[in-house]
Amino acid sequence: MKSRTSCSEMSLFRRCLARYWPLWLGMTAVLVFYNILPLANMLSDPSRPQAASGDLGPVQLFVYGRAATGAIFALLFGLIAAMAVFEHTYSAKLTGLFASLPVKRSKLFGQHWLAGAVMLLSTGVFIALVMLAVEAVYGAADLQSALTWCAVWSLESLTFYGLAAFCVMLTGHVLVIPALYLLLNFAGSALNILLGGLVTSYSYGVMGGENGLYWLHTLSPVVRLMTECGQGFGQNGEAAGFIGWGWVIGYFIVGMIFTALALWLFLRRQNERAQETTAFGVLRPILKYIVTIFFGLGFPFLVLYFLGGFSFYGSGVEGARFFPLHLILSLVGAVIGYFLSEMIIRKSFRAFSAKGWLKALIAGVVCCAVVALFRFDAFGIARHIPAVDDVEVLQVSGGSQRFVLRDPKQIEAAEALQRELFARRGEAEGQSYDGGGAFLQYSYQLKDGRNLMRGYHLPRGPLLDLAQETLGGDTLGKMRIELTPPVPMDKTHVSGGEISYAKGGWLELTGAEALAFYNEAILPDVREGNYDEMHLGYDEQWQMEHCYQVSINLAITADDGVSGLMLQYQPTLDTVHTNAWLTAHGIPLVLEKDGVG
Repeated sequence: MKSRTSCSEMSLFRRCLARYWPLWLGMTAVLVFYNILPLANMLSDPSRPQAASGDLGPVQLFVYGRAATGAIFALLFGLIAAMAVFEHTYSAKLTGLFASLPVKRSKLFGQHWLAGAVMLLSTGVFIALVMLAVEAVYGAADLQSALTWCAVWSLESLTFYGLAAFCVMLTGHVLVIPALYLLLNFAGSALNILLGGLVTSYSYGVMGGENGLYWLHTLSPVVRLMTECGQGFGQNGEAAGFIGWGWVIGYFIVGMIFTALALWLFLRRQNERAQETTAFGVLRPILKYIVTIFFGLGFPFLVLYFLGGFSFYGSGVEGARFFPLHLILSLVGAVIGYFLSEMIIRKSFRAFSAKGWLKALIAGVVCCAVVALFRFDAFGIARHIPAVDDVEVLQVSGGSQRFVLRDPKQIEAAEALQRELFARRGEAEGQSYDGGGAFLQYSYQLKDGRNLMRGYHLPRGPLLDLAQETLGGDTLGKMRIELTPPVPMDKTHVSGGEISYAKGGWLELTGAEALAFYNEAILPDVREGNYDEMHLGYDEQWQMEHCYQVSINLAITADDGVSGLMLQYQPTLDTVHTNAWLTAHGIPLVLEKDGVG
């Protein structure tokens, strides 16, 4: 005769819901506080446009924004649900109890997984219904955004639930589960930060975010979901629905794959592994060396940050003088990480042995080798300069001026300077910025749509003189200041301007006045090369003797009526046409050395 339990596996499902209803209620309450109360507060604002206008844009902006940031709650609740329903895998008492039930392991897993999924999905449905009801009370009901929020929450919560279930099956210890879960979800972003820090610390010219490692964030679902999803907008700024479905669905598929892996592991794990740090022996060395490598790469960042005086995002200048210390700290960090992970795995402080010391030192040497590879640009990241034929536009910025290059010959000449700066990087590396100097930036817009930036710190001396001679003279064939985007200068595109001058003087220009100023003064100076000299160094002496205490700003709008820029100029002794216009309009020309402002 079959037992009552064996005939009704659903009793396991009902048991989970009955046992963990406080967690269920708590998750719902948190989402109410995060979504419903702020939504009601926004809709009750007296300044909100009347519902009769039919403008649901603010509601969609709020709901889609919460759908994107809600990934952090899906991350948290997925872990809580998995640890609750699979409690029997890391409790020696419950493991024995459930192992004695006449229920197949696959069904045991399925009923518990289903209970957690129901808690997560039903919470999302409830919040969506309440959200819609609150909107209806204020005459701003939007079914589409409510359904979208519910769908996004459902897919994201199941994604992280699957990842959490996988982590639960890897270990038998309640404290190790969150550690594995955080490692699985943030290892990609952490690796991007560590390796990116090495690139921008030791690769001369490479700026933060331009190191080619951003793709590593894809390995951290919550980071990608929060940055790539949200409210979309049309060309005219109107709301265009939720964006990021590809990421949401893609990660959901990944979550289901990890759910299947969790089942596979559950069918093969030994019940005796409950309360052990690892449920599978093969996992021990993998986790041990992952922790060791992360400590070896991250420990120097932490120590040098607190010591001060070292910028890990200094475009490869200051890092060189810290390189020996960085190697020592990497070795120490790897040793700390190795024995710390060993103690956690063994659940004992008796983790030190001669063989362990040898392995820890070998891991430390590997970490030092990784640092050295970036220090000497073994991957060619800093040496990479786009081919001239691949460049659409190159902007070269230095001091207070920016030049836009489209002519291949000019781009080639500018890149020749770039290569020379890299070849002589030893003259800049290891020097502190306290001694002054300049910062030269190259901004590439490539023909394939990508953008690339390089930034070179030039200390006072030969490097700065070389760049000044190249960019301040005729080497590039008289670079011209240009508009970006290039728009015709007529009355429909100049929206206005302003000029501030010594002793608090101020002159407001209409669009027509700004247009006349540009055509009659600035443009002739640009054409004659009066604005062409680029002074890279923040040379106070030169500025004091050559620059007038006048700031010119013109607002330029492109054809689409949206994009544009501010043209900013400071007249010098050479800008004869601009100076004549300013004098004619009653603006005093006072040199910086003589002015008081």
